[in-house]
Amino acid sequence: MKQHIFPSIMAKNQQELDGLLKKLKGVAKILHLDIVDGKFAPNHSLDFAYHLSPNFRYQAHLMIKNPELWIYKNRRHIDIFIPQFEAIESPSTYITWMKELHKPVAFAIKPETKVKILQPYLSAIDTILVLTVHPGFYGSKYLPAELTKISQIKKINPHIKAIVDGGMNPKTIPQATKAGADFFVSGSYITTSTHPQKAMKELFQRGDYPAGCVIVKKGEIITKASSKGITTNNVTAHAELIAISKACKKLKTRFLEDVVVYTNIEPCLMCAKAMVYARIKKVVYGTEHQEYGNKKTFDILKQNGIGKDIEVVSGLDKNKASELLDKFFKTKTQI
Repeated sequence: MKQHIFPSIMAKNQQELDGLLKKLKGVAKILHLDIVDGKFAPNHSLDFAYHLSPNFRYQAHLMIKNPELWIYKNRRHIDIFIPQFEAIESPSTYITWMKELHKPVAFAIKPETKVKILQPYLSAIDTILVLTVHPGFYGSKYLPAELTKISQIKKINPHIKAIVDGGMNPKTIPQATKAGADFFVSGSYITTSTHPQKAMKELFQRGDYPAGCVIVKKGEIITKASSKGITTNNVTAHAELIAISKACKKLKTRFLEDVVVYTNIEPCLMCAKAMVYARIKKVVYGTEHQEYGNKKTFDILKQNGIGKDIEVVSGLDKNKASELLDKFFKTKTQI
């Protein structure tokens, strides 16, 4: 499961389903099916004899009573089943069954469900879906307090993957990410959007390379930027280059002699060389990126007679910067 953001699908008939599948073609490779039977949640979705497109892979969130029968019928064309934990009579038996089917063990939990109820089973669970809305409808009220469950769950099982479902948009995805979420489901923002491809990119932007840059002059922040190379398909869209460009424009000069550049990750050679050209005198960063083995970027430049006047300070909040970088490479977004 390498795709980070899953568009969700709710449909009341085949015509509506076909329209959504057509709309989402090319937007994502994996779709999140919301199955609602009108009993577990007060709505109906995909509770008819539907036909799915072979252009996608699917995971299914089962907001239904007695989900085991549905799972058995659909076991061949759904990759991951995510029943509501509250609808499973015997979690232990269900977990054993999923392992026999060679399927990941996944559950969803309602806002009302406490983590302590899950605790006896968490060591055997691969994925947990945390609902940050009351289930059953697009556009339900976002409940940010539910995000605290992620850290509680990962404290017991650090290897579990957390999906957040409900109210995900460019403002809330950073909150969910900070809370420890690994994956996100979006219905209202992507699926119901007039331009789902654009909406996906806006959300995907939150999963770019985790480099940030702040340029300060005499204690005042002149500009700040984050990397956008992945989301813009631009190999030069590094945080440092964007920030330098913005600072030069704001200060109306191409030379930045009296500023300090702060970055969480060691600048690459391209960015470091730009700092030399901009006559920047001091750079402070958090952690090394290991791109050049044990050699540091500015050491390489200085060995070649470049940038000898730049003061370089490393190790600022290094542990946090290293953790952020490690998490990115472990769960690199691919759409």
